[in-house]
Amino acid sequence: RAFENELDKAERRQLSKVKRYYKTEYKKGVESFVSESQTNFQLLFYESDLSKIYRDLYVDIGLQFAKWYARSFDKYTTKAVESGPFVDQWINSFGAYGSAVAAQRVVLVSGTAKDTLIKITQRLFSDPEFMGLGYDQKARILKKQFKRYSKYQAQRLVRTETTRAANYGVEQSALTVFPGENLIKEWSTSLDGRERDWHAQANGQKVKNQDSFIVGGEAIMRPGEGSALNVVNCRCSAIYYPDQTN
Repeated sequence: RAFENELDKAERRQLSKVKRYYKTEYKKGVESFVSESQTNFQLLFYESDLSKIYRDLYVDIGLQFAKWYARSFDKYTTKAVESGPFVDQWINSFGAYGSAVAAQRVVLVSGTAKDTLIKITQRLFSDPEFMGLGYDQKARILKKQFKRYSKYQAQRLVRTETTRAANYGVEQSALTVFPGENLIKEWSTSLDGRERDWHAQANGQKVKNQDSFIVGGEAIMRPGEGSALNVVNCRCSAIYYPDQTN
């Protein structure tokens, strides 16, 4: 429950930032179309901008969960965990991880946003009734329509990445608090009636930190990774603690 509460806070914070970016870019596209009948939007949704969004998201969420995990395990350690000395190390790690994820994602994310603009504006370009409207009327209709797309696409990006970033942050913090070779990780499924059957079956699965979970027949290192069948809308977590059997 504590993990989910932190996840909700992270999601809300990131969603406002990413939605603002989408709205700004779509607004530029609308103004370009209305004023110049421009339907080529290659100068919007730059991959470099999206890469920064990914990197910042992973750093921000990673730090939030790394500090949260360290605080949570203070009661189980003989010496309180001071996260301050590790912040720079964590920032570098989370930034590199976010950049690696971005390298896999941004071409598709940018292309989807631009394709949405092109599809809608080209359709309206062939609509005599719409084209007969004045500048303000066209802009108002389009901005309202793209406000909905901004919210949807921002939610999809943030929800896809938040669980992954959070679990990576917890893992890196656990490796700071405890020796990695003596660390167990346990899959914890958010059992709210919406979980996948194979995620419910994975609940409580324990493996050594360096090993993969097997979830739905797929080997994955931590929740939020793997194929779309395991990633989309996943809110599972991994719990890390020392192996007491040694």
